[in-house]
Amino acid sequence: MRAIGAILIAAAFLAAGLGRASELRRRAALLSSLVSALEIMRGEVSRLAGLDEAVERLERAGPEAARGFFALFGAGLERLGELEVSELWDAAARSLPLRDDEREALSAAGRCLGRYGADEQLSALSRSIEELGAFAGRAREQAENGGRLYTGAGLAAGLLAAIALY
Repeated sequence: MRAIGAILIAAAFLAAGLGRASELRRRAALLSSLVSALEIMRGEVSRLAGLDEAVERLERAGPEAARGFFALFGAGLERLGELEVSELWDAAARSLPLRDDEREALSAAGRCLGRYGADEQLSALSRSIEELGAFAGRAREQAENGGRLYTGAGLAAGLLAAIALY
């Protein structure tokens, strides 16, 4: 009976480590998807597509992890007039599990959409892509290194707790 308890304790700590590693991978995937989606949006703006058309396309067939953001933003476009595009974009950005600096890089693109000419919008999108790309690269590194660290630490802590209690 004690052996089963020790195994369960070790498994619980390992599961906690694996959970944290999974969070790091999801954050890296979200940032990479946002970069890809903004690159697609930049292409849409450069061909002078309408904002609603570009958002609908990204919501339907954009990078998987970014679709929820564009679905929320697209749904908010129905309230355009009551709220500005930048406010709708910010509201959608706040729904994402991003750090403040990452959210600010994403929000910066929304402040120009639908407000300025195509060149200014392309410039803002390019800046956001560059900043989010840097964040995505760091997040991938953290997911690789931190994933192994959290998994190993969870297993080690679980084994130590099991040994101490056994």
